[in-house]
Amino acid sequence: MITGLRIACACAVSLAAGIAGASQTRELSFGRSHPWNPVSLEGIALASDGSLSLSPVLRKLNLGSDSSAPYLLCQTRDSEGNLYVGAAGPARVYRFTSHGNATLLFQGDEMQVSALAVDSNDQLYVATSPRGRVYRVNRSGESRPFFETEERYIWSLLSDGSDQLWVGTGGRGKLYRVDSGGRGKVVLDSPDAHITAIAKEADGSILAGTDGQGLVYKIHKDGTIRTLLQGGFRQVSDLAVGAGGKIYVGLVDSTRDDKRRKRRERRDGEDLLITSPFDSQSPLMLGEEARPLNLDEALEPPEALSPQSRIFALDATGAAQEVWRSPNEWLHTLEVDSAGTLYFGTGQPARLYRLEAPNRWTLLGTPEASHVTSIGTTADGRLFLLTGRPGQVFMAADSVAKSASLVTQPIDAGSFARWGRVRWSTGDLPSSRSELFSRSGNSARPDSAWSEWSPAMVNSSGTPIVSPAGRYLQLRVTLNRSSDSNPTRLRELSLSYLPANRPPRIEQVGLHAPGEYFLPRRNDGKTEPGAPAFGRKRHRTSLRTVSWRISDPDGDRPVATLKLRGAGAEEWSLLADGILSNKYSWSVAHLDEGWYELLLQASDSRDNSPESAKQTAAAPVLFKVDYTAPLIKIKRSRLDQDSPQIDFEVTDELSTLSSVRLWINQAPAQRLMPDDGLEDSRSETYRWQGDARPRRVRIEASDSDGNRAQWRWAADQPSGS
Repeated sequence: MITGLRIACACAVSLAAGIAGASQTRELSFGRSHPWNPVSLEGIALASDGSLSLSPVLRKLNLGSDSSAPYLLCQTRDSEGNLYVGAAGPARVYRFTSHGNATLLFQGDEMQVSALAVDSNDQLYVATSPRGRVYRVNRSGESRPFFETEERYIWSLLSDGSDQLWVGTGGRGKLYRVDSGGRGKVVLDSPDAHITAIAKEADGSILAGTDGQGLVYKIHKDGTIRTLLQGGFRQVSDLAVGAGGKIYVGLVDSTRDDKRRKRRERRDGEDLLITSPFDSQSPLMLGEEARPLNLDEALEPPEALSPQSRIFALDATGAAQEVWRSPNEWLHTLEVDSAGTLYFGTGQPARLYRLEAPNRWTLLGTPEASHVTSIGTTADGRLFLLTGRPGQVFMAADSVAKSASLVTQPIDAGSFARWGRVRWSTGDLPSSRSELFSRSGNSARPDSAWSEWSPAMVNSSGTPIVSPAGRYLQLRVTLNRSSDSNPTRLRELSLSYLPANRPPRIEQVGLHAPGEYFLPRRNDGKTEPGAPAFGRKRHRTSLRTVSWRISDPDGDRPVATLKLRGAGAEEWSLLADGILSNKYSWSVAHLDEGWYELLLQASDSRDNSPESAKQTAAAPVLFKVDYTAPLIKIKRSRLDQDSPQIDFEVTDELSTLSSVRLWINQAPAQRLMPDDGLEDSRSETYRWQGDARPRRVRIEASDSDGNRAQWRWAADQPSGS
């Protein structure tokens, strides 16, 4: 008996992302505006509208103590109710009696049994790959080769009830009709490389689906062939025929091109898109030269491929309607029961669905496996499903469980939160018995530091959540079977919570060059090419500008405050508050020369009460105020000689030197570098030498704050100034 059907939980359900505004009571509604995304489903069916109900219990059948398989791929049933199951790694067939007892009936040399069929005389046909061979197996398990296709794969088999076997192959995309003597005739030679699915209509017509263009063919009894559908996805994964001539077509594709696959397609056109456990990237070659494959390699779809799937329903006129789509599941199998209901199975993770109406479905269960590879039904309505990794057989019971549970992923409030009330609705089923449990913690994955599960909450109109405040909350919903004939259902669940207000984040603070400031942006929102994002740059002596970037995790609108103090002082002086922009300019002309500290504080007080408002501060920014120009001191001058030379020193009290330029006569300025080659201090020595006696010389020295000093020399005024 399956007690827990689980889906791996990768991350917590985030509620904080995209929520704007001050910290206030918030509400989350499962089933209406938020998906359940369960960690586990224990006997609960989850409908596409978000409602929960009890589902049939899945009972696991035992393959036997001496047998196991990574994948079970196909199934069929004889007239006595015996179930035959085909396995991979290696190719095997198990027979289950109506009592659920299993025996190993057949084992071949190939890697997998890819398809099974039973004819009107209860003879079993077993298709194996990669040798493309069909065996006929009698009741005692004796087998002999029945039909050789001379192709790599057989993907589909069908016995049409008139002692003819239909065989769909992979490699050259041929559909064979094989008589009772094992003589085959090609009925369809498709331009696609693989015939992946076969089905039979009520009038005896045969349907065939392909991999390549995703085509569905119809082969009429008179031998005429026409194309019913090209579904827009690459592969037809399965076909099923329902009541009233309705045809269901399962299609899959990959959302990313695979380069290795494309190279092989150009070479021989024999690649198969991995949708169920077949290795498209390393197909086995015929004969002894086949490369040995790791079994997991051969059976597991490559992770690099991202799946997408869809199901079409074709009515008797041929009109197609999409009835289901998924952007992240491999659709493997379709099955219509005697009542005309469609069931389908997907992979990664394994999921079993029931179609209720076009684009309305119910998730019935998630077996502990990677794929649901095959679904079968009996005349009395029983449901059998096969899985891969591991290979298991499940049978759905006739009744639902007495009690079943769903556990949500941890709900992330985004910050430490107080949990309020929880409410749920059973719609028009007041007798439905539902219970709710909660636990909380501050880590994304529940561990021993989380609280214990709370006592049951049973008042659906509003029950306080007693779990301690914390960032994360997890819910367990339990449905109990009603004593009367009313079904048990939970249509919607909502909970309230109050996240703690979080302070703004100061992500960046930058002090611009002395004198730099910015004009406001134009009203039309346009900026000049190359202009800064916050306006056009300008320069004015004695101005300083600071800019910053602030974010708020709760979406609050931050307000900034600037404070100033001399380096080493204890008290801050208010420079400006209530700043709503991301920059501020001010004059330092009234300050004495020296070093100062600038402090930026950010608050969310605009959107929160004084009691809950938060404030944060950045590390102080150190800057200096320097009005004094550097000092140029001539140490040696021989400018009035034929080989002129001048040696001088430039010093500054506060700032490092930024540049020294020299003008000789009317020539353009030239940059002088200090004797040590680097302008990296407040005192540097320089030398200039020429090859002719100059008439005029001018030296200009600048410091890092933009202060400038000049020294001039002229032949008629040799003393310099």
